[in-house]
Amino acid sequence: TEGKQWRVQAHRHMTFRSTKFKLSSLDGLLLAPIDLSGLESLDVSHNRLKDLNCIAGTCYQLQKEGCVQGQLRFQSLRVLKARRNHLEHFEAAMPTLKELDLGHNWLKRLPAMAGLPNLEVL
Repeated sequence: TEGKQWRVQAHRHMTFRSTKFKLSSLDGLLLAPIDLSGLESLDVSHNRLKDLNCIAGTCYQLQKEGCVQGQLRFQSLRVLKARRNHLEHFEAAMPTLKELDLGHNWLKRLPAMAGLPNLEVL
């Protein structure tokens, strides 16, 4: 029962920051029956992520499966840290996001700020 209870509680902070995880995708996080509506901070630094499409709401595979993603799933996210990954781009409409850390990635351009109106730290 403890595992089931963990899934339904409203998580506020999650960290997968470690080279030991070696994550290449976050899609599984959205496919799991976990309540992410109250998530305020997510740290996925030091992994192998190539995109954050599920956070941006643009993951085609999740759309095809009918999975809710993007702003509808991360409606309270204020801090997103994705340092030291393999990201080449990031674009999202996330009005609640205040801090975005994409340092030490392979970005070719800065994220569009129009979708991040409350961003204070980049």
